[in-house]
Amino acid sequence: MGSSRYGKALFCDSRATTKMRFRCACKPLRRDPEYVLAYWMLGLAHEAAGYLELASAEFETAEVLSGGSPRMLSALAYNRAIQGDDQSAKELLETAYHFRRDLR
Repeated sequence: MGSSRYGKALFCDSRATTKMRFRCACKPLRRDPEYVLAYWMLGLAHEAAGYLELASAEFETAEVLSGGSPRMLSALAYNRAIQGDDQSAKELLETAYHFRRDLR
């Protein structure tokens, strides 16, 4: 849990380099290749570096492994929107919204 908090803080720190972000995101995957937050963090690192298609792949993996988590769907929607795929982004956000309503 501590490394996850460190990783989230690192991604919010504007002084962190892209290399630091990638290293932080990849480390937990060596122990658990299905660790959803690591894929989310990798997606964020790819986005920050401008690799939008790679980020999309990481967010898709996170979404599948999480079973459709609204957080992962939202990250994927944002990624699709900045790539210009507004229709896909809208559909993903609607799915995330309905998933959250079903949890209540």
